[in-house]
Amino acid sequence: MEELKNVEKTVRAGLCVSCGVCRAVCPVGAIEMEMKNGQFVPKVNNEKCTKCGLCLEVCPGIDIDPEGLRTKEEPDFSGRVIDVYTGHSRDADVRRNSASGGIITSLVEALLGDSYERAFVLPFEKWEGREIKLREIKKWTEVRKAAKSKYIPASVEDVAVAIRKSPKTRSIVVGTPCQIRGIKKFMRASRLSEDNLLFLGLFCDRVLNTRIFEYFEKRYGKGEKIRRFLFKDKEGSGWPGDVKIELESGRDVKVDKGVRRRLKPFFQLNRCLFCLDKLNRDADISFGDCYIKGEEEFLGRSNIIVRSAKGKRVFEKYKHLFVLEKEEIGAVERSQHIEEKAENLEYCRVLLDGDMRGAKRLKKRQRMLKLGAMGRFGIIDLTIWARGLRKRLRAVEAGIMLLYGIMRGVFVRGKGGRENILVIGGHTFNKGAEAMTFAVVEQLRKRFPEKRIIVCSSKDYGKYGDGKHRYKFEFIPWDTSVKLSLLGPREGSGETRRIKEILKNASFFVDIHGYSLTSQFGPKVSIGYVMDIIVARRFGIPYYILPQSIGPFEYPILWKVLLYPLLWIYLKYPRLVFVREKAGIRRIGKFTKGNTKLAHDIVLQYPRPERGSVYLEGREVRGRDTPKIVKGAVGIIPNKRVLDREGGKVYRAYKGAIGALLKRGRVVYIVQYSHEDREMCEEIKGMFGKNPRVRVVWRGPDSIELEEIIGRFDFVIASRYHSLVHAYKNGIPAVVVGWAEKYQELMEEFEQTKYFIECGKEVEELEERVREMEMKWREEKRRIARRMQGLDEDVIGEISKFENGH
Repeated sequence: MEELKNVEKTVRAGLCVSCGVCRAVCPVGAIEMEMKNGQFVPKVNNEKCTKCGLCLEVCPGIDIDPEGLRTKEEPDFSGRVIDVYTGHSRDADVRRNSASGGIITSLVEALLGDSYERAFVLPFEKWEGREIKLREIKKWTEVRKAAKSKYIPASVEDVAVAIRKSPKTRSIVVGTPCQIRGIKKFMRASRLSEDNLLFLGLFCDRVLNTRIFEYFEKRYGKGEKIRRFLFKDKEGSGWPGDVKIELESGRDVKVDKGVRRRLKPFFQLNRCLFCLDKLNRDADISFGDCYIKGEEEFLGRSNIIVRSAKGKRVFEKYKHLFVLEKEEIGAVERSQHIEEKAENLEYCRVLLDGDMRGAKRLKKRQRMLKLGAMGRFGIIDLTIWARGLRKRLRAVEAGIMLLYGIMRGVFVRGKGGRENILVIGGHTFNKGAEAMTFAVVEQLRKRFPEKRIIVCSSKDYGKYGDGKHRYKFEFIPWDTSVKLSLLGPREGSGETRRIKEILKNASFFVDIHGYSLTSQFGPKVSIGYVMDIIVARRFGIPYYILPQSIGPFEYPILWKVLLYPLLWIYLKYPRLVFVREKAGIRRIGKFTKGNTKLAHDIVLQYPRPERGSVYLEGREVRGRDTPKIVKGAVGIIPNKRVLDREGGKVYRAYKGAIGALLKRGRVVYIVQYSHEDREMCEEIKGMFGKNPRVRVVWRGPDSIELEEIIGRFDFVIASRYHSLVHAYKNGIPAVVVGWAEKYQELMEEFEQTKYFIECGKEVEELEERVREMEMKWREEKRRIARRMQGLDEDVIGEISKFENGH
C-alpha cells in the first residue's frame, strides 16, 4: 500500500491536534476541517490534492518526538532555560480575573501599548459547534477578554494566514506547545522569518475534546443550555479554581476541580498521550500555574521560564509590572510532575519503534479516550465511581498489609547461597547520594567479592536507555507500593516475586539514606524509612544503618502516637546504627538498645572510588566540557537552599568575597554541585560579566569527577555538605555557608569552626572570613591533613566482622 503523503496519515493515526495549520499551508485548497468524535480534523479532497506533502511537513501532530528524546539516556523534558521565576501581576484586577498570576495578561497589555502591533489570543465563552480559533487583537483593552485557562483544541490557521500576509508586523502569539510548534513549522515551510514574532507559551497538561461541554451540560445543566463555561474560576474557592457553568436562566453552577481532573483521562485528545512538551520548550517565554509546595497563594501565582534571548530582552524590560522571585527549574519540573512524561515516552516507543513494553497500558488509556470521544457518559461515570472505590479499598488494603507485616513473624528465607547485598537509600540523581553509593559499593565489593550488590532505587531502575546499565551493580524498584506488596500475604506480580526471591537469598541490608529519619520531611517519609526495616525483619535479613543524620522527632501529636511505637520496636532491629552527629545519638537513644555508634560520613572514611570498581569496562563517562583547573584557584560551591534562607543578600556576600579574591589575583571557579544550583551559579557568574578570571564548572557526570575538581583548589567556599566532605578528605580548607549541625560538628572535628558562617546570622561576614582564609589556607591545609591521617574508621569493616561471626 502506498504511504499517505498528506494529513490523512495524521488523522488515521489519531494524532491530530486540530491546529488547522495544514489547511493554511495547502497551496490548492484541498483541505477542510470536519467534526469527528468531538474534535475538528482535516478532510482532504483527494481530487484536488497534488501530494506535495506540505501539510505533513508542517503538521505538529504527526511529529511526536522531534527532539529524539526516546533515544536519549536521560531525556530533557524542559528544553532551553535562561531564567526561571515565580510571581504574579502587580495589577490586582488582572490577577483576580486570571487563571493564576496574571503575568501573561499584564505582559501582553504592556506590549500592545508599546512595541508590538497585534496579538493572537484565545477568547472563549461557550461551545457553539463551530471551530474554536485564536483571534487577532490590536488594542490592549481587549486582552483581558482572553484571560483564564481553556483546555480545548483551538485552530491557529488564521494566525498562520495573517502572518503570511503581513510578516513584518510585530506580533505576539499566545499558545500551547503544539500550536506554537505548528506555527513555527509553517514559518519554515513558507520561508518566513520569526524576527517579528514573540511566542508566549502556555504550560499544557492535556486538551479536551468538545464532548466535555456536552458532559457538563447533561450532568449539571438539568435541561438548560450553557451560556458561559469557565474551566477554572477562583471566585470563592481561590486558586487553582473550580469549574463554573453559567446557564441561560442566569443560574450558576460550581463544580469541584476534582471532577475536571477525573474527567481528563476520558476527554483528552489521543495525541496528548504522546506529548513530550508540557513546559512549552519552543516558546520565547513559557508560563504556567505555580504548584511548588509552600509557594501557592489564594489568588494564584505563575511559574515563568525565559527561554530565548528575545524573551529575556522583553521580560527584563517589563518585569517591573510583576512581583517576582527567582526560582530553579528543578522545582518547577517536580511541581509539574514532569517525570510523568516518561510514560508518554514509552507510548512513543510503541508507536515509532514497535517496542511493545508499554502497548498494554497504551491500549487501556485509548479505550478510556474512546468513551469520551463517543459520548458514553454513563460508562464514564461508572468507571470514575469504580476507580474511586478501588482507591479507597487500596488505602485500606495498604494499612492491612502494613499491619500484617508488623504482626507476622520472620519469613523463612530461601536455601540459596544468600549472595545478595541490598543497599537502601542510595541513588545516582544527587551527587552526595551518588558519592555514598559509590563508596559503599566499592568497599562492599572488596570485603565480599563473591556477593551480588543491588541498589534499591525506583528512580534509577526507571531510567531509560543505557543509564542504568553502566554500573557493576544492579537496581531494583523500591517504593511504598513495592514494600507493601512484599509485606502482604499475596504472591504478587512477577516483579514482586522476583524481588522476593532476591530477599530470600539476601545476606544483609545497608541503609545509606544520609538524612531521612526526621520529622523535618513529614511523618510519611519516616514511615517509609521504618518500612525498610519492617521488610528486613519480615524476611529475617540483618540490617545495618550506615552514618547519617537522624532526628529531630517533633511530629504532630497524632503522628507521634503512631510513629513512636514503630520507632521503639523497629530501631532495635538493626545490628548497628551509625550516626553522624552527637545530637542524633541523643535523639535516637530512647528508641534503641545500645546498638548506636558515632561515625563520620561514609564518603570521608574511604579513598576516592576507582572508576573500575563502580563502572563496567568502557561505560564510564566524564564531563566533556570540564575545564582544567589552574594552579592557585579557589572554588565556589553554592547551595540554592542558602538562597531560600537568605534571599538576595547572599548574592551581595558572594560578590564581595569573590571581588576580594580577584584583587588578590585569584582565579575563581563556580562549581555546580547539584542541578538545583545551576541558576544560582549563573547569577553569581553574571555579577562579573565576561571577567575571564571568574569561570564556571557545570555539573560533571559523576561525583568522582567532582571530587577530583574540588581537590585541585587551594581552598573552597562551600555550602553543599558533601562538597565539604570532599574538600576535607582531600586536605582542602573551606569557608562554609550553612545552617545544619552536621556542618558545625564536622568543622569542629577539623578545628575549622571559625570558618563557619551560619545562615540567617552571619552571611555578611563571608568576605571577612575569606580574607582570613586567604592568609592562612596553607596552615589550615596542614591541620586538615593531620586530622585526616588520624581518622581511623571503617564501618564496612565492622559489618564484615559481624557477618563473619567475629
